[in-house]
Amino acid sequence: MGKQVYDYTDMLNNFSENLKSKRKQLGLTQKELASIVGISVKTIQNYENKKTIPTSAVMESISIALNISLNRMLGINELNS
Repeated sequence: MGKQVYDYTDMLNNFSENLKSKRKQLGLTQKELASIVGISVKTIQNYENKKTIPTSAVMESISIALNISLNRMLGINELNS
């Protein structure tokens, strides 16, 4: 099998979009999510607006808080990863 190649720009865009949509779907404010994850509201805003890139640890914490797999947040097909 060949190496799996990922488009990280697409994955980060997916993360930002899924963060915002899943947060809203759960009825969480940016402030509430920031409090759960332990980061600032401004940081959540920057992630949602694609202004900053979260660390892998923060991405994992956010996905846990939103009850969605990190692969799904990144738009990775979980059957092929």
